[in-house]
This record gives sequence, structure tokens and C-alpha cells, in this order.
Amino acid sequence: MVTYLRRRLWKDNQLWWYDLKRFIRLKEFTPNSSLKFIPSDNYLKKTNGSLKQKEYSIIVNENGLYESLIGEKNTDNIIIIGDSFVENLYSDEASRIINHITHDSGKVYNAGYSGCNTLHIINSIMNKIIFNDSIKLIIYIKPVNDIDTLEKKGGFFNIDKRYSNIISSSESNNTEITSEIKNDNSEYVIYKILFDICRNAGKNLVCFLTHYNKNYNEVYGLSLKKYTSIIEKIELSNKKFYELAKYENIPCYFIDNICLEEENWYDFIHLNDTGSIHFGEAISKKIE
Repeated sequence: MVTYLRRRLWKDNQLWWYDLKRFIRLKEFTPNSSLKFIPSDNYLKKTNGSLKQKEYSIIVNENGLYESLIGEKNTDNIIIIGDSFVENLYSDEASRIINHITHDSGKVYNAGYSGCNTLHIINSIMNKIIFNDSIKLIIYIKPVNDIDTLEKKGGFFNIDKRYSNIISSSESNNTEITSEIKNDNSEYVIYKILFDICRNAGKNLVCFLTHYNKNYNEVYGLSLKKYTSIIEKIELSNKKFYELAKYENIPCYFIDNICLEEENWYDFIHLNDTGSIHFGEAISKKIE
């Protein structure tokens, strides 16, 4: 049985009902909330010991974002967006990336969310950022999830519970994706849309490639063969993105020394407190 979301609409002084058969997913925290997280024992088993099992908290504003401790809300704010690398959940508040991105004035907002791919990010920019006149600069960190989305889920337009961007209200969630959509699904198309949306909205965009820990450690739950394979895919995807960004005159960076130092990471793709501070400082130098 197919169920639908029911919404009311007043029209011509009459109450009309209509069905929402599908809707766009926004990867975000619950607006106006205070959230607390503690890494589980199983999660900690795949870290190098620099992550502590304690309570980490964030305070989310009305737009589903959390903001820097420094700076004043004004008309010259920055937003950083990406996946769990940017979400930076398991860092002390004072150590988080956003609190070490310095600029002349304004706040730095974090729109990172675990599981995001670039099409999720485009949805967030379209729905929450381009019409916000106080946001002058978007810092995009290329999500590692783009690789899984393209390789394992059939592309950005998919019906996977984690990686899909349009959610059907059908309980079976077995909607077919047409071959036409699949074929118009390349990395180039999605990244070009990202660049064009920001450019047409008058938002400055600075991009950073997918960053990862270049030091192999078996505790991360990956065999050396698997680790090597993932790195090769990340580097190939980074190369494609960088070449397109360069062609489109979009600033794009990779902070190699962040990736080389094991002390910056608690696992393969997440920064610890030390790495978060260093990465925020590195971003600051690139946007001066």
C-alpha cells in the first residue's frame, strides 16, 4: 500500500487537500535545538586513540546550522559546507574548524552533515543559502561520499536511504530511476551546477578537495589493499574536480601537510582537535 503525506491549502475561500508524493531531503540538524553526542564503543575501536569517549555538544540555530564562537552577526558572514569531515562533531567546541577560520568580521556557520554528497549540498545552498544576503562566502569541502554515491549507488540521482536526494513517501520506496536520469549523472554535471548556482547568486565560492589521512593504520578497519584502492579513487576524483574548478576560475585547494601528519586525525577521514585547529588556520590563509 502506498501512503502519502497530506497537506492543506486554502484557495478561493475553500479548504483543499493535496498529496506530497515525494520531497527533497535537506541534510541538516533539527533547527533550534541543543544536541549532545557520545562516540560509541564500536566507533572508538576504529580510531587511533586521540578521540575521547565523552559528551560533545552543538547548539543549532533556526536555519539548522551551528555557528562560530567568534565574530558578530552582520552582513559579511561565511558558511562552510560538506560531509562529516566538515560537521566536525567529535571535537571540542573551541577546537572546531569554524572557530579557527578568521576573517575581518562576521560569523562562520557550519552546514556540514554526515553522509552528504555534493547534490545534497546543492539542495542546501538552493534552499538555505543563496537567498541569505548576509552570507558572502561559501567554503565547499568536497565530500568523500561522492565516490560511494557514484560507484555503489548508481549516481547522484538514486533511491538509496542514505544517499538519495528525493525521498518518496511510498513505504516500499521502490521508485525506478529512469535511464535518462542515470545517463545525465556525471560528476561534471553536478559540479558545474554547484559552480553556476553560486556564481549566478553572487556568492563567492572557495573549494577544497577531499582530505584524508595519508597514514595507513589497520585499526581503522581497512586492509592495506582496500585503503590503497580508496585513496586512488579519492585522488582521481580530486583531480577531475580540480581541473574543472580551474577551467571555471573557481579557487580550489588541497592542504597536503594536513593529510601527511597522523597527529591531525582520529581515523581515516575525520580530524581530531589538533587537526581541526590546523585545518581552520589553513583555510584562513587561503581566503585572506
